[in-house]
Amino acid sequence: MAIIIIIPVLSITTGLLTAMATAEATCYKPRERHGQCRHDPYRLPSVLFGTKTTYRHATGLHTKWASRARVPGCRPLLLMIFMRHTTRFPGKKDLKKFGERLPELQNMILNASRAGSGTLCRQHVNSLRKWKYNWDESMENRVTSSGIRETGEIASRFRRMFPGLLPSRFYQDEYVVRATSKNRTRDTAYAFLKAVLYRKELKKFKRERALVVDDDMLAFQSTCEDKLEKQGVNKTESQEETKFLDSAMVQEMMQAMSRRLGVNVSTDDVRLMAKMCAFEVALRGWSPFCYLFDKEDLDLLEYAEDLDDYEEDAYGNERSVALGCLLVEEMVDKIREKLRTSLTGGASFHTHLRAALYFTHAAVMKSLVAKLGLGRAAPPLRASNYCRYRTHRPWRSSRLVPFTANFALVLFQCGSSQLTVLPILNERTVWLPGCRSVFCPLEDFLRSSVVQSSRNCDPEKICSKDWNGRGRPE
Repeated sequence: MAIIIIIPVLSITTGLLTAMATAEATCYKPRERHGQCRHDPYRLPSVLFGTKTTYRHATGLHTKWASRARVPGCRPLLLMIFMRHTTRFPGKKDLKKFGERLPELQNMILNASRAGSGTLCRQHVNSLRKWKYNWDESMENRVTSSGIRETGEIASRFRRMFPGLLPSRFYQDEYVVRATSKNRTRDTAYAFLKAVLYRKELKKFKRERALVVDDDMLAFQSTCEDKLEKQGVNKTESQEETKFLDSAMVQEMMQAMSRRLGVNVSTDDVRLMAKMCAFEVALRGWSPFCYLFDKEDLDLLEYAEDLDDYEEDAYGNERSVALGCLLVEEMVDKIREKLRTSLTGGASFHTHLRAALYFTHAAVMKSLVAKLGLGRAAPPLRASNYCRYRTHRPWRSSRLVPFTANFALVLFQCGSSQLTVLPILNERTVWLPGCRSVFCPLEDFLRSSVVQSSRNCDPEKICSKDWNGRGRPE
């Protein structure tokens, strides 16, 4: 009898696994247009493009308004913000590729349409026909006017939430402001402060050269890569991303794109057009290249980038996660500066520090998010589980690290002596590991794995080729 019972169970299990595998391979279904536009032909198929997503599209926040953060019985003492630079123009390599290849693809697609090939609708062909490439290398990585405006809106909202921590007058002992040596982070810092300080106070800030450049802390990913390269360790491409791009689903998408455009396009061509779509949406709100895609196509390409981010800069890279200790250590140090006595002692203060502002890059923000234990996927993101994570996944760079992404930690005094921290990611409170709620008693935060694993932070050891992932070289 036991055998009779077991065999059907195994058969059912095998059948279920087969069905799941089939579903995994077929959750992408290309939509054939047959020359017909949607009811709303100029609606963007997607606004989520990984790290090239605008903050407004990632969060839905696009005004200066925010309500004051009120915690009964508590008052805010210190605000620390780590912020990615705001929306920028493409880098030098992308500008070169755009200028060389996109006009060629534009002509190929338009010629195919005239010859009756492809299935693009008339409105989308007309939009592509009017497109002209007018960017040059002088625009390389420059922040955009829309990004400056968006940064100002974020600063205004934080000021409304915590008015006493972002004063309009600048004093060296009340503000700490650091950025990297790249213009885009410094310009973002100035845009933030412009929305907070009086005009004459911003001039004073610049005159006193109060912005400190700190690449060791805020550009540690590139610094570490340089050190490893000198030791003969070169950065490798994401294996999961490569597997995914070679998968049957992505190849089916490539065939659907070629039919739709009327020309055979390579994976590099498709990714280049999608990247231009992302940048133009970020810079001006729309792009004719977006209309060449369906939402399902862009979802696949977004997932490919998430695989790369997850594997290279987050949970798939122990070294990257470990380097986040630099930022956690900085948070603890600033809390220490604020308190006169021991970290877990009384709430007596010896500095006037109110705000510590740090402006950095996407790779560092990804490392910080992972170090904080946020966005961890179980099972991990893999090339084989797109269908599982297609609509909802813990790690989605579009939501976690868009342009102007930010993580804030606010220190509160509650009652006469209780100290509490409140973590905020992209203006939404988050629950950190080791904390009982989003409002985390300082002693719990200091005992958490996030802080304990950041003690004795040593980037020199972490960036040694012999580092074993446990905090010391072999």
